[in-house]
Amino acid sequence: VSGDVLIPNFRFDAADADRFAAGNRLGQLWMAPNAPHHPLGDFAIDAEGLAVLQSEQPRRTWASVGLFHAELFAGIVPGTPEAITPLLHEAIAQRRLGAQPWDGGWTDVGTPERLAALNSAA
Repeated sequence: VSGDVLIPNFRFDAADADRFAAGNRLGQLWMAPNAPHHPLGDFAIDAEGLAVLQSEQPRRTWASVGLFHAELFAGIVPGTPEAITPLLHEAIAQRRLGAQPWDGGWTDVGTPERLAALNSAA
């Protein structure tokens, strides 16, 4: 879980973790509805539960919650900053990145302005 999101009531389900551990996917993402500041989203979810870049299904925003196998990060030298997006795109190309919707509460805090708005709403 990323440190700059608020996702109340989210719980990792042990069954989800068990299925992930037993499978061959490199990652499993939880996808939220698109926020106003990110209207085009990141990925769609296909009928097989895989993240895809192009689909007739609407794109959703990665909620910054996921499960990952170390294999996804195998080419990265420890201590080297690396953006995760290219790694996710490679896993999508290999059809090894799962995705599932999350329709519970979610806020991408991300900026001081969004944090202030969240604090004023509390």
